[in-house]
Amino acid sequence: MSAGAKEAVRKFGEAPPSQGGTAKRLAPVLATLKEDAFLAEMQSQVCATPPPASPRACCLRTEVTMGDPWGRGTQKMIMYNFEDGTVVRYKEKGDAFTSPDPAHAVATYSVEVKVARNDAVTAGQGDIACKVDQFGNAVPKGPGELLKLPANPAASPPIPPEREQISNAMGAGHRILEK
Repeated sequence: MSAGAKEAVRKFGEAPPSQGGTAKRLAPVLATLKEDAFLAEMQSQVCATPPPASPRACCLRTEVTMGDPWGRGTQKMIMYNFEDGTVVRYKEKGDAFTSPDPAHAVATYSVEVKVARNDAVTAGQGDIACKVDQFGNAVPKGPGELLKLPANPAASPPIPPEREQISNAMGAGHRILEK
């Protein structure tokens, strides 16, 4: 993890957070919503006028077309970027962690904290310090950020095999949206 990412996670962990506070507030709320309600909630967060002219904390919404999880077509990804370094991504067909094949495609979202607070409309994975789980806690942004431990079923709590550790971590940061 880069020094900038470590600093962003530290700021996220402050009380109150000085970076990514919207992520901490929104993640538990979004975790209770189905897809249509999620999209309505996120649309309600979009600024009527661009920040800082907007009278409340709000976000900029951008939409891009990207490859689907199977490399066979495209899907829509919507990004909601907040000034405090929070970004929420919605993918209509999910990703490789949640949609292993076209017959089981599910919409997903992730709540993330950027390395640097800015109003950049795009944020690639290199711009992200961490993802945020359904409880508002920082979790690894991807398998490369996860400290994998040797499996130990006798430990308390048991340590599962590496594949399961990765699956659990990615499930915490990539949330499935039910219809």
